Amino acid sequence: MLYLLDVQDSADPLTVLRGNPGLHPTRCQSAFLTYKASMKQHARQISLRAEFNRWMGKVAMAQRYDSQTGTTTFFPMNVDGNRVFDAKANYSASVGKRGNWAFSNELDFCLARSVDFSSASRGQELVLHAVRNAIVREDFRIDYRIGSMRVGGKATLAWTGQKSEQRMYRRQKFGTQGYGIVLSAPLLWGIDLDTDLMAYGRFGFSDATMNTTDWVWNVALTRGFGKGRQWMAKAIGFDVLRQLSNIRREVNAQGYVERRYNTMPSYVLFSLTYRLDIKPR
Repeated sequence: MLYLLDVQDSADPLTVLRGNPGLHPTRCQSAFLTYKASMKQHARQISLRAEFNRWMGKVAMAQRYDSQTGTTTFFPMNVDGNRVFDAKANYSASVGKRGNWAFSNELDFCLARSVDFSSASRGQELVLHAVRNAIVREDFRIDYRIGSMRVGGKATLAWTGQKSEQRMYRRQKFGTQGYGIVLSAPLLWGIDLDTDLMAYGRFGFSDATMNTTDWVWNVALTRGFGKGRQWMAKAIGFDVLRQLSNIRREVNAQGYVERRYNTMPSYVLFSLTYRLDIKPR
């Protein structure tokens, strides 16, 4: 609603924000197809989904730069041409005589066209910029149960290819990956352990500082008290190795984005909860 107001914010003399009363509502055309199947043998489950979305009049922020004053004015405008096609396939099953082994796999493929206004022009004219994205993502997990203990491994891989239709920048190819192990097991004195050790990596970025690998180790200890274990004490250690940063740099369809979070990436948390169960007579 603020975009529709004919007001101007010039608190920063070099960055002016104003509304656009001429905006019209955004429309979306959507279609999807799903298929799900379950089989008792080995508890197999299969799911397929394909979805297509097309937007007309999507709102994007345009900008004009005045070379004489150095002022950049931002204002919302309607653009056409944004569309996304997404297809997912998921398969999970348990194997082994006792079903101790379980695995799941999900494959995701996405084609997207993103249209926005570019800041490449130094004049007063608006420049439309369209970017084509191709994204392939794979998630795999396997678990093994021995009584009350569960140990497993998981891996994820995502690859992204970007191409500018106006050739404002060269084609980019980059990806992310993650792999590690998870463990859940009962310890002494009724204490339960949940822990995972993961390595998250990024590769293929033109900025070498973004090609990083971070090891993340999380630990949680839980113990129940009382006749019905209504009391629950829990201690959580997040990012024990202290490798995560509260500054994250990412790449979207229009450029680099840097986000700063006012949170502590690494912390220890203690909690005590009471579960109130009221059973009918």
